[in-house]
Amino acid sequence: MLTKQMIRDGLQYYRWETNYPLHTNAESMGDFIADHLPDDFEIIEINMNQIVVNMDGNKYEITAYGIGDFCNHEVSIYLLKTN
Repeated sequence: MLTKQMIRDGLQYYRWETNYPLHTNAESMGDFIADHLPDDFEIIEINMNQIVVNMDGNKYEITAYGIGDFCNHEVSIYLLKTN
């Protein structure tokens, strides 16, 4: 699971694997939100495979996509605005 400390330490890419195929980037994002995004992140905006979250007053853009097949996934994490 992604943690706040991972983001504070500068993590820009988070990868995970599923035992079942996710056929679209939007499905990858749904899986990320359900199983990998910490509960205390506030989702401000959702747009298919992209979300904007609030983490302790800082806003981050997170974009999900596949990496090579339907069972390996990645999100990129970029700081949009600091508090």
